[in-house]
Formats: sequence, C-alpha cells, structure tokens
Amino acid sequence: MPSSRRYRNQNSPSRPKKTRPLKRYLIISEDSKSSLDYLLRFPVDKKQVEIVPEGGAGNTINVVRKGIKLQKEATRAGNPFIHVYCVFDRDSFPQQHYQQAFDEAQKHNDLTAIWANECFELWYLLHFAYHDTRISRRDLVRRLEAKSRLGHGYQKNDPKIYNKLESRLETALQHADKLLYEAEKRSPKGFWNENPSTNIQVVVRKLQELQELKDL
Repeated sequence: MPSSRRYRNQNSPSRPKKTRPLKRYLIISEDSKSSLDYLLRFPVDKKQVEIVPEGGAGNTINVVRKGIKLQKEATRAGNPFIHVYCVFDRDSFPQQHYQQAFDEAQKHNDLTAIWANECFELWYLLHFAYHDTRISRRDLVRRLEAKSRLGHGYQKNDPKIYNKLESRLETALQHADKLLYEAEKRSPKGFWNENPSTNIQVVVRKLQELQELKDL
C-alpha cells in the first residue's frame, strides 16, 4: 500500500508552472530595410526572448531619441527593455546630428548607438574581406557585388542576405573588431567618425548570446 505521503503527491493538484518574464530587447533603425531585416533573422527562443523591431525612425539623432522615448514608455508600462540598440548609418547626414546621436546615447546605460560608417553594407563586405581605406556607399556595393563575393546585384531588401552570409559570420566579426581597434587608435575621442568603421558586431554578439539560451 502506498504511503500517505506518496498518495498525497499523486492526487494533489499540480502547481502551475511559473513562467519567466521574457528578456526584451529593442532594435530601432532608420528604416525597415537592410539592417533591421538582417538583424531580425538571428533565431532566438521566442519563449524566452522578445526582440522588438522599430523601423522608420529617421536619421541618426532621431533614431537615438526615439529609442530613449520608447524605453521610457516601456518602463512606465512596467515592462522595460533590458537594452536598446539604435542602428544608423553615417551616410551624408549633417555632422552635428551624427555627433549628437552619440552624445545622447552616452547618457543612457541601457542604450547603445550602433553605427556603420559609411553605411550598413560595410558589415556585409567584412564577411568577405578586410577593408580599412575610405569608401563610399557606391563603392561598397560594387565590391560586395563582385563575382568572388555575392556574385550578383545587391538589393537592400534581399530577404536571403542573412543566409548568404551566415557561414562567414566569424570572419566578419574578426574584421569588424580589427577595424574598430584601428579607428580607436586614430581617433580615440571620436572613432565613429572614421571611414570605414562600425560596431555592428556589438549587437550581433548579443544576438548570438541570446541564441544560446535554452528553455529550461
């Protein structure tokens, strides 16, 4: 005959499994193409992680200001983001607006400015080759389209770009780290002004880290 203790365990109502709150991150960008499309392709466990995308935020400083605004709104609602990543290009935006984006971002520990100078396509090129001399968007795209790289015309809204580059991701991370190190050596107080330079690897590594989370 089973013990009373065992009997109670078998017949007592099961306790509801506690659900852990989602780890919420906000990725905000100038538009909904290229950078946002690419970053959202990183697979995460949606039972544990919520990546909230926000496109169409406008240029540089507006991206950061909208990130600050959305974090404040989420905090007031009792569901803040763990971190906010504000993604933008250098392009030809006014230097004052570009610099203001970094000045504003540095005031917030829960927000990081993610830049690409000249543009996000630099990150794609770094999957194939290290490049450390000044380059325009047009030349970046031309090099990216070369036969030994993509081998076809580049489209900002290419839904397959993540898959095409995935096998070369570690190469891109190494190249981006080296490029950032050299930019910091040349301009320690404003390395984001160096063309080329980027810190896209920061948000990519966070997404890689979130991929490793297992549902317990």
